[in-house]
Amino acid sequence: MTVILEVKGVSKTYKLKRGRGILKAVDNVSFGVASGEIVGLLGPNGAGKTTLIKIIAGLASPDAGVVTIEGYRTDREREKAMRHVGGVIETPDLYPDWSGRRNLEYFASVQPPETVAGEGSAALSPKLRIKARIDEVLSIVGLSARQQDAVKKYSLGMKQRLGIAQALLGNPRMLILDEPANGLDPEGIREVRLLLHKLASEGMAILVSSHQLAEMQQMCDRVLIMSEGVLTREVGIKELEQGESRSHEIVIGTDDVDRCRAILTEKFNAAVREGEGGEIIAVCGAPIAEISKELVLGGVSLRSIGERRRNLEDVFLDATSRRVSEEDIGSV
Repeated sequence: MTVILEVKGVSKTYKLKRGRGILKAVDNVSFGVASGEIVGLLGPNGAGKTTLIKIIAGLASPDAGVVTIEGYRTDREREKAMRHVGGVIETPDLYPDWSGRRNLEYFASVQPPETVAGEGSAALSPKLRIKARIDEVLSIVGLSARQQDAVKKYSLGMKQRLGIAQALLGNPRMLILDEPANGLDPEGIREVRLLLHKLASEGMAILVSSHQLAEMQQMCDRVLIMSEGVLTREVGIKELEQGESRSHEIVIGTDDVDRCRAILTEKFNAAVREGEGGEIIAVCGAPIAEISKELVLGGVSLRSIGERRRNLEDVFLDATSRRVSEEDIGSV
């Protein structure tokens, strides 16, 4: 796969309110996104996701570091870099009384004609090539049959897909989407997910920021987890779901809590915590039969023992923490 986006050592600093110093909204973040890949960006409010998305999309400048898109550095060749990017930041900017097609015609008209028209057939004028491109993106997002309907009659999922069609007008190699499933019902979320999978299968590089962990687990190939401006974890979804390494939990019901905890940490190097129901939860790669045997031999009285595969929510909670209040941070 060809790397489309490279982020190297990117940082961005803001002043905190009431003269309380500074905050690194993005702190030395590095990663890449390749063609055909959907990468999710996760983090609690104030983690720096929005700032990072704006930097990549060319809407903000970093204080340090470099963003490269299709080989073009955004600080040196911004116009060339941005030609390869399409984005929907927050909600699509659509005119509700216009039809879906008229919206796309307008957005095509405010872009350089060669960006939308592309090379196309030499026999066609730029105007006809733009028309053909609008037909194409409407087909890609599944709105050809509804293209003449007013956008105000569209469902939220259809509006989101029209926003993606708008982002595709310039034939980008990469899509940047901020909360694409926000406010959608399950059917709308599924529509967007299937569309993104289709685009990725055709070679598009896609970066998605979202709070919806379950949906990101279904949508993405891997996710990046940010906390307080720092990229704390990178998780491959396939590896997570296959339960490799330390990605499963042993849930133990026992009254011998201290003895149980000691055996788990000493013999299996397990990360141990107490569950909401008082049970012991150990994150460990050892087989459950081996753990059960060692606990019994160690004199631990077991009421129950079982295994639960960890999901993205578990990993997210492990990787994030909050030390600075949102009130101090403001919008980062």
